[in-house]
Amino acid sequence: MVCAATASATECRSTPRGANLAEAISGLELLRRVELDNVRPWLRSGLRVLEIGGGTGYQASLLADIGCEVLSIDLPRRASSLQSRFHPVVEYDGRRLPVPDKSVDCVFSSNVLEHVHDLPEMLGEIRRVLKPGGLAIHILPSATWRLWTSLAYFGYVFAVLVGKRVPYCDRVSGAHAGGVEGGVLRALVRFLLAPLRAHGAYANAIVELYCFSRRRWMRVFREQGFRLIALRSNRLFYTGFVLFPRMSAGTRANMARWLGSSCHIYVSEPSR
Repeated sequence: MVCAATASATECRSTPRGANLAEAISGLELLRRVELDNVRPWLRSGLRVLEIGGGTGYQASLLADIGCEVLSIDLPRRASSLQSRFHPVVEYDGRRLPVPDKSVDCVFSSNVLEHVHDLPEMLGEIRRVLKPGGLAIHILPSATWRLWTSLAYFGYVFAVLVGKRVPYCDRVSGAHAGGVEGGVLRALVRFLLAPLRAHGAYANAIVELYCFSRRRWMRVFREQGFRLIALRSNRLFYTGFVLFPRMSAGTRANMARWLGSSCHIYVSEPSR
């Protein structure tokens, strides 16, 4: 099965709900807005855009503001617990994209393909639906994000232990850092293994250091019939555990110069 997830649904897990969750979502949406600004040169009013993994529909709403005709899709109930920002985000079966052959100008996804188990099937579907001359734009986490997310887990645990109300944790933790449900030993094992848990459709975080690399994604796109026409970093630094949700985009851009960018942007077109 092709599995599509979204950044919003994946990263925004509240501990607890309420104001902290709202703060987390606000911080995440700022990052997603900046990332979409980075792909603005390839978008224009009137384009028919298919967004895969729409989640709350936040980025779909930004695409619509540009003047694009947007169809946003996601797996059933993927973002049911989050406030919708675009209506409708259409549910689909995770396998066949619900549009005719050669019917869209652009396929867009943000932090989705790393969750897909059958990439040849998904990328084949993307080739099928793109018009001649159409573009596929994918924003994907980098190996830098993978490394710093594993390290940030310990900062998250420390923040919880000292009583800080952390907005949310990425599902890479596998459990609330302060929980001991199922016994102390089980909680200790979860704590020790959490930094190695996979974020996407791969065995573990160590494997993802390679799978999230530019070299690997460039090879995947080439082998699945796409020609890369642009590759750039999002020029932002963040991790899967947002310990500082109020940090400005400018500060994150400065940090990216020293610590690396957390996502790469791949713009490609079918080569066959």
